[in-house]
Amino acid sequence: MSENEEDIDEFVSSIGKLVRAAINDDENDIFDYLEELAERVDELEEGGDDAGDAE
Repeated sequence: MSENEEDIDEFVSSIGKLVRAAINDDENDIFDYLEELAERVDELEEGGDDAGDAE
């Protein structure tokens, strides 16, 4: 699995955690997972420029 695929898997996992927290109506976890998701987006955006050049 490439590094980009791993990043995408982590991103999807973060979304899953966020959805589960929302379903369970757990406000503390929702904010934690939103923060985690924002970090993943930043990581993907930073790596996205390099990945686009490689294609």
